[in-house]
Amino acid sequence: MDESIRVHGKPRHLESVIAKPMREGAGVTAVFDSKQLRSQPIVFARPFGNHATRVRLKFPPDTPPGSYKGTVRIGDTTHTAVVDIAPEPHLRIVPTNIHLSGTAGQQMTLDFSVVNSGNVVYDIRKVHGFGLFAEGGIEDALGAAYRQSERVGQERVAIVADKLAEAHGGLARMEIESGAGSIKPDEVKALHASLRLPDNLKHGRQYTGVLRIQNAQCEIHVDVPGKHSEEGQ
Repeated sequence: MDESIRVHGKPRHLESVIAKPMREGAGVTAVFDSKQLRSQPIVFARPFGNHATRVRLKFPPDTPPGSYKGTVRIGDTTHTAVVDIAPEPHLRIVPTNIHLSGTAGQQMTLDFSVVNSGNVVYDIRKVHGFGLFAEGGIEDALGAAYRQSERVGQERVAIVADKLAEAHGGLARMEIESGAGSIKPDEVKALHASLRLPDNLKHGRQYTGVLRIQNAQCEIHVDVPGKHSEEGQ
């Protein structure tokens, strides 16, 4: 055995430097003995200056956090290795954009999937909320303030604040009817939810909000029909 390797980081981003030059064309292998590993890591090595070698290890992304012991062999030299895998939370909502059409206070259903591509278990809460904001609302608020050329200081700030308040459509409430609860690494869950649109949505406007579940997010776009369109249905 030669110099030991000790490295800490996320499963696919582990790197260390050993004070030993690497012979050109030397083979590189890694073996770790653990029942928690679904496969052995991929290992890369290359010269680091004239007197050292840079070693990179890539473990499966769902490798549970913890300490793993093994060996890394570079050419004819075997190095003991201890790898401390850090938690890497990573949740995704699919699709990342959902487009809806509805009116103030309307109740509707929503179907989407959540993918756990990290290495820790998540808990998907049953109830979620997110705000809806009229598209173009910020630009309209700033434009209204600029047009009031005779106003200064706090008066212009008040105009912006009032216009932004008008553009805020309120809080949408989502309750997951199936699929809530824990989601394990490398698991995909189909979620079925009921969504209640807020009461302040205005006819003929488009609203956007961001649904967040842990560190994952999805943009929700709501098109509110014009009043005459709704009456004609």
